[in-house]
Amino acid sequence: MSKIHILLIILFVSLICANYTFGQRLIIESSESKVLVERENLVKAKKDSLKDAKIQVILQAVARFIDYESMIAIEPLLKKYFLEKPDIFIESIRIIKEGNSNDLSEFSIQIETQIYKSKILSTIRNLGIPKIKEKTPPRKVLLIYNANSDLRKKRVLPKLMINLENRLNPYRIKAKFVDTKNEFLPVELGIKARLEYLTNSNIDDIYNNNLALLELKMKLLPKQSKLEKGEINAQLIFWPHNQESYESNNNFLDININVSYKTWNKEQIIQEILDSLMLKWTPIILKTIDTNEGIGKNFMINFFGVPGPNEEQVLYKTLFQNNSNWKEIFLDKISLNSVSYKGIFIGNQKDILKSF
Repeated sequence: MSKIHILLIILFVSLICANYTFGQRLIIESSESKVLVERENLVKAKKDSLKDAKIQVILQAVARFIDYESMIAIEPLLKKYFLEKPDIFIESIRIIKEGNSNDLSEFSIQIETQIYKSKILSTIRNLGIPKIKEKTPPRKVLLIYNANSDLRKKRVLPKLMINLENRLNPYRIKAKFVDTKNEFLPVELGIKARLEYLTNSNIDDIYNNNLALLELKMKLLPKQSKLEKGEINAQLIFWPHNQESYESNNNFLDININVSYKTWNKEQIIQEILDSLMLKWTPIILKTIDTNEGIGKNFMINFFGVPGPNEEQVLYKTLFQNNSNWKEIFLDKISLNSVSYKGIFIGNQKDILKSF
């Protein structure tokens, strides 16, 4: 279990007794850290202890808006966007207690911090991750797995699919995997080749539900000698399927990564591939979300038994505030005993009642 996993477990236990300040500009978080003193270097021990305590308070602040499983899944993003420079989120810090043990083997510090709520939320939003209280419907996508024959011999797909699904869960993205099997589709053939393959495979979701189309293209690169490290190239592609994309094979959004290895360890290599992709895939994730949210229908919905404007405000806040199933909601009519709203519902019509 990694250090960040242990910290996450500790912070979720501490959140049970935390003082929530969602309505305020600042979030108050406290933490305590203890580190070993190496080579009697108390200055370094104090610095390391303070750094560790800052990481804990940032994780605690993030955990107010993202659930535990999601934080584990997006660990590379947490490290890069939140923990590398924790000071940018901290408005003020107060040292409550600090000191070393009697035998000078340990140094501990206890801090209380005020953290910018807006900066935490802005970073989460820029990554495309819904908050805990957001009623975000599943964002369904088609994901083509397109690997060369050398990589297929390694049989990585089942393990890769499970791990990739876990990485996509925090975004509420549900991928339907389509394996090209023995047919390797070069990128140069463009979107047309992908749509033809889906049609020939009797996969019509992309037309019936207008799903976003992603592709994970992977190649095991040939080694020039036995002493040379092995290398895998992975490319994640977003394929727009509109008129402009049909006319140009270069109209796509993609990221490329290469992962090297000395010995073949399937679990470790898959983790490195997905970690590297995750650190670069935010533009593709945001594009996928935009495509999904573009699939909406206008609805008018009536509620009866609403006696007045105060109850109408409660109704609106309860059903529509922080509910990402609904966009552009506005009050249409209000009468003595009823109220109606108009808006755009994102998702399947049969799931409207479930969205509340």
